[in-house]
Amino acid sequence: MRGKFQLLPWCLLIIAAVSLQGLAQKSGNTGADLYYQKGLEFQRTNHSAEAIEAFKQAIALKADFADAYAKLAEVYAGSGQYNDAVETLQQLINLVPNEADPYYKLGVAFSYLGKQKEAISAFEQAVRLKPDDPAAYERLASAYRHAGRYGNKEIEALEQLVRLRPENAAASYKLGEAYSQSGRYTDAVGSFQQAIRLEPGNEDAYQGIAFAYTGLGQHQKAIDALKKALEIKPDQPGTYFKLGLSSLLLHQYEEAIENLKQAVRLDPKDAKAHFALGAAFSQKGEKQKAMKEYEILKTLNADLASELLRKMN
Repeated sequence: MRGKFQLLPWCLLIIAAVSLQGLAQKSGNTGADLYYQKGLEFQRTNHSAEAIEAFKQAIALKADFADAYAKLAEVYAGSGQYNDAVETLQQLINLVPNEADPYYKLGVAFSYLGKQKEAISAFEQAVRLKPDDPAAYERLASAYRHAGRYGNKEIEALEQLVRLRPENAAASYKLGEAYSQSGRYTDAVGSFQQAIRLEPGNEDAYQGIAFAYTGLGQHQKAIDALKKALEIKPDQPGTYFKLGLSSLLLHQYEEAIENLKQAVRLDPKDAKAHFALGAAFSQKGEKQKAMKEYEILKTLNADLASELLRKMN
């Protein structure tokens, strides 16, 4: 009996192999196609290791099987094996050098590996081959930023993104940020206004436009924008701090003091807020209150405390 049971698995394997062979002949599919279909099934059911092996088998039987390379790279990336994904995508690109998608996915894999220079090169190829792909422009702009290449390159990519997605508030916001970081505050205001028009509850856009207005020296407009930000997201110490600074720049000492008091109430250990509050008291002529902020500041930041004392004398 034991011998019969040992033979059974072999019999089943032979039957399965004959069945697959017959199926391939009947359907006209090659062995590569069958392995590819099996890989798709494994991928669908989240059996990554098995899917990888199936796609590899498909490629071994059909070296120019572009779809199998694409799916193999997809499974590698989905399971965090980005080096393998890069190698597979590079092989795919050799087969289909004029398709944008492999370059886009190669850029994504390089980004996850922290190889921003290589990611930029891949995304640039992707947008060259498919100039109407907003996702590629968004990724390209992000790669420029992570590589520390702010300025025209990032702005150009984001301008293309906004052109392709004019009703996308996030795209307009990112462009406004890039303009601000390049000192193009007027352009930044326009982009942030577009983001606010599309998404009136976008607190970040109000923060951004306030920064741009400050860069333009339009401090009252900055104050108005920051007040809108507080309506959307109350009790933010950073926003009260910015309001206090903007009020100081307009010599509105009462308003500055009230906002800075709120900032230190919400974040008592914010040394910069205590410094600004002490400076506001000093400029208003309330030396005793300024000295109180100095005493607090000594426990938080000795350098800022010394600077405040210098300003008070």
